[in-house]
Amino acid sequence: MGDHLGLLQADYGPRNIMQGGLLWLTVRWTSDGRPVGDYQACVTMLKDSGEAVLSDCETLPPSWPTSKWDVDEIVRGDTILQAGPFIDPGAYSLTLFLVDSDSGDQVGQTLNLGSVEIEALPRTYETPDLAHRIDARWGEKIALPGFHLEESTDSLSLTVYWQALERLSASYKVFTHLVNQSTGEVAAQVDTVPREWSYPTSWWDSGEVISDTINLPVADLPPGQYRLQVGFYDPDTGERLTATTAEGQPYPENTVPLTILE
Repeated sequence: MGDHLGLLQADYGPRNIMQGGLLWLTVRWTSDGRPVGDYQACVTMLKDSGEAVLSDCETLPPSWPTSKWDVDEIVRGDTILQAGPFIDPGAYSLTLFLVDSDSGDQVGQTLNLGSVEIEALPRTYETPDLAHRIDARWGEKIALPGFHLEESTDSLSLTVYWQALERLSASYKVFTHLVNQSTGEVAAQVDTVPREWSYPTSWWDSGEVISDTINLPVADLPPGQYRLQVGFYDPDTGERLTATTAEGQPYPENTVPLTILE
């Protein structure tokens, strides 16, 4: 592939991934001489038209530059690519080539490693029948039409139905609090990315309805009244998103109260 560098083996998988899914690539490089320069290995996912939809370039390898290689080296490199949540479903070509780290110019040929099939994420755009209606909003970003609630002696199982009002570029966290009505203290809480960290808000499509089940432990709580409430915040700043009713009335502390439990 240039400057005494060659590719012994390349393996990748899985061959079929969902939008937002991960692709692992393992390559083994060799040298038939002493390379002069340092290089980056670039992995690219291409449409049939040749347009690159995903690309990643890393120093080959990060811990041991090629200018320090000897003759007949065998070096392993690992790369993880993540498909975008809105990448078009279909077949893509996976290619590999080298780039000079100093000039940015490609060195040698481009190798076609094979194909990858991208499958669409299952998305729902209809709100189901809801046991509890709430109709809260966080600006023009997210709405909460309602929720279901199941109670047991050990836990509360809260299923909320978020609705994306637009495609969001940021990943927000959900906070769920159970507040003691007498003391005002948070007796139980869960802070998480929706669907147990598996479906960030930056993956939501405009109009999509997302079911999100949150389990709160309550086995050790003393008897009394508790307020169940939810909200969103920016994990980078800790700032809560502004929460209002559907009519625009603000909720105190940008927290949406769902129900009172005893």
